[in-house]
Amino acid sequence: PVKGVSQILNFKDGIGTQGYVLAPKAAQKLLKYSAKEWVMPIDCVMDRHYWHGVKNYVLEEFAIACDEMNTQNSNTEKQRPKRLPLSIRIGRFLHKSAVKILDKVFRYSPKLIRIGKH
Repeated sequence: PVKGVSQILNFKDGIGTQGYVLAPKAAQKLLKYSAKEWVMPIDCVMDRHYWHGVKNYVLEEFAIACDEMNTQNSNTEKQRPKRLPLSIRIGRFLHKSAVKILDKVFRYSPKLIRIGKH
């Protein structure tokens, strides 16, 4: 264990990352995994450690701080509708449920199950 560094073992609704630092070995794992069809943001892929076997760690105190003033004046907040369409809400619910199930299955599994190429 390294003081100020801990592994992220559990997550809810994604971790949300400000930046990444990858060791060459971890980068190679992700490159190998990305040879499959990969059509989603890197944050989504990094969060799903059970897909690629690359562990996620967090630095505490955070290396990058959020400017609260800029966060409150974000254009994306103003553009987001008050209530999301039903299809998006259902999709989010199904996704979160699947992630919870997979997290429980893989957290207690002694070996990482590899999914073959599609």
